[in-house]
Amino acid sequence: MAERPFWPYFAAAFSRSCFTNLSLIFVNSSLVAAFGGRSYSSLYFWATVGSIAVYLLFMLASPRTVARGYFFIAGVAFALSLAFWRVPGNAVVLYAFGASILLLELVGPSVVTTLLQRGARPAVFKQIFGQIVTLELAARVVSAGLMWALSAGGLLRLVPWTGWALLSAHLVAFVTIARTGRADPPTEPAVRPAGPGTAMLADTVRFVASNPLMRAALMIMVWTHVAKFLVEYLFYQAAGLRFRTLAEVGSFVSTLGFAIVPASLALQKVLAERVIARRPLSFLLGILPVGTVTLGAASLVLSPFWCVVALMLFFQCINRSVQLPVSRQCLVPAPGRHQQSITFLASMVMSVAGLLVSGGLSLVPSSWGLGEITVVLLVGSTPVFFVLTQLDSLYVRNLWGIYREKRYGTWDGLAWTDTSIGDLPSTGTALPGTRAPTAMSSASDDPLDPGRAVRENRLDAPGLAALRATLTADDADPDRVAGLIRDAYRFSTQREVLTAVVTAHKRLLVSPRPSLARAGLRVLFEAGSSRFAPSIARFGLTRCEELGRYVRHATSIVTEMASWPLGGLTAATRRRCRLLVDELRTAGREADLAKLGCLASSSGPGRTGDVIDALFLFRNDPVQGAILLGVGPAGRPFSIVPVLDEAARRPYLDALRYRRALRLLGLERFAPEVHDWVRRSLSRLIQEGFSAWGGPDPGRSDSAAGSTDLLGLTVLSEAWCLVGRDASRTAAEAILDLASLSLAEKEIVVEINLEQLKQSRFFDAFSFLLEEPGRRASRRSADSCLACVGDPA
Repeated sequence: MAERPFWPYFAAAFSRSCFTNLSLIFVNSSLVAAFGGRSYSSLYFWATVGSIAVYLLFMLASPRTVARGYFFIAGVAFALSLAFWRVPGNAVVLYAFGASILLLELVGPSVVTTLLQRGARPAVFKQIFGQIVTLELAARVVSAGLMWALSAGGLLRLVPWTGWALLSAHLVAFVTIARTGRADPPTEPAVRPAGPGTAMLADTVRFVASNPLMRAALMIMVWTHVAKFLVEYLFYQAAGLRFRTLAEVGSFVSTLGFAIVPASLALQKVLAERVIARRPLSFLLGILPVGTVTLGAASLVLSPFWCVVALMLFFQCINRSVQLPVSRQCLVPAPGRHQQSITFLASMVMSVAGLLVSGGLSLVPSSWGLGEITVVLLVGSTPVFFVLTQLDSLYVRNLWGIYREKRYGTWDGLAWTDTSIGDLPSTGTALPGTRAPTAMSSASDDPLDPGRAVRENRLDAPGLAALRATLTADDADPDRVAGLIRDAYRFSTQREVLTAVVTAHKRLLVSPRPSLARAGLRVLFEAGSSRFAPSIARFGLTRCEELGRYVRHATSIVTEMASWPLGGLTAATRRRCRLLVDELRTAGREADLAKLGCLASSSGPGRTGDVIDALFLFRNDPVQGAILLGVGPAGRPFSIVPVLDEAARRPYLDALRYRRALRLLGLERFAPEVHDWVRRSLSRLIQEGFSAWGGPDPGRSDSAAGSTDLLGLTVLSEAWCLVGRDASRTAAEAILDLASLSLAEKEIVVEINLEQLKQSRFFDAFSFLLEEPGRRASRRSADSCLACVGDPA
């Protein structure tokens, strides 16, 4: 799919903004001169009502109808401009022309945004839309300067011709946009559902209500629109109290207005590269509410005028340079059938909220001053902070939904993250918090099996009778009896069950059969019961060699572990540690047993517990050996690098068990050494001249991971350290197939992964490897990225 040209969007935005600003200066001047200052407020009210009606109609229309409708509005404005310039004193034409200009100004950005959203991928949208906002700001300066130059030169007769030329240029650019959209071959099936418009509208509202990202974005945009009105209201009220005459107020407002636009342009230029491209959405969208609350609170305790002026300048600059493009970006990752409707729904809700707030302020008591309105602004800004915390993960989740829609034709916004560890290890043991059969308990799926009923804590009267019969049978299997007792101790809360197993356990300990007595002692040993030592003493002088060997074996383990600092571990982890020591000693793995002792003495309780749990869950598995490689001599904390190295030596999909181990170990807890490992991996990939957009990796084989596999593991490791276990595993795996994806799918995969890596110190290196080679060359080079990550050790 060829890259869509975006110059028509820039030309349309610039010419529209120039025309509307130039015409509004003329119309406002005529309105004030003919009907007074209150005429503008009534004109704005009716234009807003008209825009709400247009938004509602455009929500229900097809994209082609939206383009035709907007073209009709622009055509009406063009016709009214001709009538206005011919009969400038006619009141009806004056109001109609002013309303058409305001309607064009209100509806135009939403229409162009909708067309841009359909024509640009999410990765490109924020860049193009940010440039459009910049051009609209520049158009304000150009139109004001043009009006001043024509006035100073006595050439006001040229204003109509200039307006017609600008509007004609806008219509030509808009027609080019519409034709370009129709000329593109369809790459996806029709996504707008057939049926009545009201059903489609209800479907859109239901989606927005059910999708957390859409709800958060809509709330942020509505707050921004309302807060902007309140800030301007405070500013004009403060200016009216500060200055005496109309000339003083006009001079100050004009000066500040001319300062806001260049400041916004300069700020956006600085922030676009250094902040917007590198910081997460929650940080960017939190700048405006934090600054608003801070400056608003300062105006209550300091000089209100200058604090309100600073609030006005701050709000206008941040809103135009950061808040507007970033908040619009949150609306992009939505199902194709809802993208157009959501854009117009947001614009309509914002307009309605503005009308309600402006109407509500007209009803407040006349005694309300700056302080009361400021308190309203501060109280209304508080809810915004509650929607910012999860905004980044919600955005990534919706991006994954877009990828699913383009790849498979279905929207799945919940499949972006690995919310579970995965399948159980081959040993049959349970993950933390699960109820799976232990090594010595029955794994039968027979619904009448008492062991299963005990584990599920749902033993009824017949099951209790079966349990007692199993525990007291003369030919009872020792391992089965011990497993039932252990499971009852772990899971059961039924008094009758616990009474039965305690009686059976006591019977085991005094049983003349050595195998049953040994099973009873093992339950005490695994549980770390205080009755273990007295029970051991009872069998200390036994003549049974089998029981004596176990007594000596268990006693040595208890004695050795008594010196280990395990007090901060949970009871389950201490039990697993005893089982590990038992297993290692039985297998004669004394070197690994010594490492386990060093681990208990060198690392903190939290890290030690994670490692012991991982060693226990991956016993009899090569992953356990990789974990033990990270245990050094006494005094050196556990290192996760050997597990990362072992995972990197295998193809990504074959290293699933190692990634599960990394997840269990808590990769984010080892951030410093993981960052160092990521640095070495990135340096290696850059020196190899690797690009994720290239063809199949020629160095890939069954015995060693290729560069693509290494990049996937590196991206996932860094994302885990930055955003925790919410990092998208599936997005990292999608990198493996990047070369075979379509251009739109590639852009989305890259956007998902880079969104999670924005706060990485190696962001430029990740961008260099993930972005399209033709696009990255103009911004960064391999040498600059190598200088960022350093040479591999």
